[in-house]
Amino acid sequence: MGDNAIVHAGRIRRDITPRHIVGTEAASGKLHMNRRFGFTWSHWSLRASAIAVAASAAGTCSVACSDEVRMTEHAPASAFAGRSAPSPYPVDPKVHVTDKSLTPEIPGSVRAAIANDVAYARYALETLTKSDVSSPSRNAPSVEALGRDAIAIALGAIGAQSGIHSQVVWRQYQLSATQAERDAFRKHIFTGALGSDPKNPGPMSASSSRAVDLTAQMRQCTGEGYSEAQCCTALATPWLLLDDAKKLAADSAAWNATDQEARDGVLYSALPQRRIAESRASLAGLSTPLFELQNTKAWLAVCAPILQNAPKSLTEFKARFGDYTAGSGWDSELHPVSMAKLAPRRIYRNQAKHISVAESISEACTVRETEVVIERPDGIVDFWSYGPDGKQENHGFFPAKLGVDAVKPTPDSCMGCHYKFDSRRFDIRIPSYKALGLTLRSSRGVPQWVDGSKCAKPGEAIVWHDRPSTP
Repeated sequence: MGDNAIVHAGRIRRDITPRHIVGTEAASGKLHMNRRFGFTWSHWSLRASAIAVAASAAGTCSVACSDEVRMTEHAPASAFAGRSAPSPYPVDPKVHVTDKSLTPEIPGSVRAAIANDVAYARYALETLTKSDVSSPSRNAPSVEALGRDAIAIALGAIGAQSGIHSQVVWRQYQLSATQAERDAFRKHIFTGALGSDPKNPGPMSASSSRAVDLTAQMRQCTGEGYSEAQCCTALATPWLLLDDAKKLAADSAAWNATDQEARDGVLYSALPQRRIAESRASLAGLSTPLFELQNTKAWLAVCAPILQNAPKSLTEFKARFGDYTAGSGWDSELHPVSMAKLAPRRIYRNQAKHISVAESISEACTVRETEVVIERPDGIVDFWSYGPDGKQENHGFFPAKLGVDAVKPTPDSCMGCHYKFDSRRFDIRIPSYKALGLTLRSSRGVPQWVDGSKCAKPGEAIVWHDRPSTP
């Protein structure tokens, strides 16, 4: 077969076996970074070309593991006749680069301009300011000018405007979740995960574990009369810049000062400056990360939905943005084998509103989870997750192996595919899986995916991708 995707309006190709199927979708996948970028999952393997991508472009999606089947993104526009918007395929790989002279589909050909911890901290700052920090309309400096140090200083400046004095923040920041709270959270996020034992759920990721502590701190903060937005804004400074509350011990004398302004200066001004100096004072002239990546992921999981005013439920989402399952202006398509989930996924898109909604489908054709990718007016993308009950969640499921899910926090679970390789900006709603190097995989000859073609609805566009011809 050739490299052309096969899209059918209301009918399914029966001459393609699951081994030949490669699906694509517009919602979230998962970035697999190597140690250089502070994140790795040992149970999801990387092949040599994926390692090259990780070294140059912040990673490749976690399901890219096979050498013999590669992702293609070609589909006939005629297959989308009658839809509100034309076919989004093929997605140009160059959507993943700011510099269009680069070749993102070639592993190792794109070098990132900034470190991964800085990219995540910048996204957090953009979330705090509710706008792209490089937007000319806000008279903000360019992305290149707003470097790592400036981001740290800006975090402190915004925290100082939260209306919560640093002494209060410092006290809240030292709180930790109880073991009962930690166990309850772990049980909750693993509920519905494939292969999980309800009596003994799997271990939480580092960022999910830290999110439990932040949730406890938020509960204490709001219990003292502050709004959720205030608490997220104030706590962002220590959470993104510290990995251990003990690091503030060097400033302990300042906390005893009678002048509240002096105390605030320790957290919101002196702390960023001290962390900048610490990150540059390193061995062999190699700078260390300025921002705590796992803490940043935890802060985003808890605070991004709050600051982005994410709907609390799918019912609220439909009231605000329209019913994607029935409303005009929405197109749907079934991907019998999703590359992000290795299982069926239904995608709804509203091109006019710049929204994509992805439903992960079970073998029984029920909705396991719903993930939303929505583009802000400034071009940056928000990522929201909802459970089978339609309530907003801060985590999502991704395949570790056939029949076994891993649980990752949102939006981190989505950010690994929706970004530009060179600038590391999270501003891509519909990614190119050719650029991301996604492929299906097998284990000892057994396909590690589930074919959900039986879940197609009458008249629904069915999207397949066939594999390249073999010699």
